Amino acid sequence: YQGAKGLDPDSIRRRNERFAPRPWLVFILDLPPGEGLGRIAGRRSKDVLFERSSYLRRVRAVFRSLRGPRIVHLDARTERKALARRILELTLERVP
Repeated sequence: YQGAKGLDPDSIRRRNERFAPRPWLVFILDLPPGEGLGRIAGRRSKDVLFERSSYLRRVRAVFRSLRGPRIVHLDARTERKALARRILELTLERVP
């Protein structure tokens, strides 16, 4: 989210890795901003701090640019149970 506000995502990652352990697996659930906003509209409580389409497009671009052997991108439009099964499968394949 900070990257979408103009901060360098690589710099943010380096700063975090100075004090926090590197994750052994990262799942990025990708969803087009319009669909995300539709989900938010259906909630009882609506948090509107970040929920602007133009901002979410920038956020999505930053997350989609993240790459590495431990980063897995998944389509968040997938049915919830199928997505959960896929995450479990990928996790079990990669457990050291």
